[in-house]
Amino acid sequence: MKIIVATKAGFLTPAQCPNFLKPEDVSGGMHSMQPDFTWRPRLNRKPANLGLETIDIFYLHNPKRSWAL
Repeated sequence: MKIIVATKAGFLTPAQCPNFLKPEDVSGGMHSMQPDFTWRPRLNRKPANLGLETIDIFYLHNPKRSWAL
C-alpha cells in the first residue's frame, strides 16, 4: 500500500507571526506567501516531524488572497 502525504501553509495565527515578515508580506492581516514563512521552514522540518524523508504534496492556503494586495 502506498500512502501519499500532503500538508499546507499560508495562514497566520497570532502565535505564528514571525518578526521577519514585513507589512507587504502579509495580506488581510492573516495570510502570507513569503517563502521563508510558508514553504522553506515547513518542507525542512515537517517531514522529520512526521518521521518521513519527504512530503508528496504541498498546498498553499488561498494563494489568490496574497496576490490581491
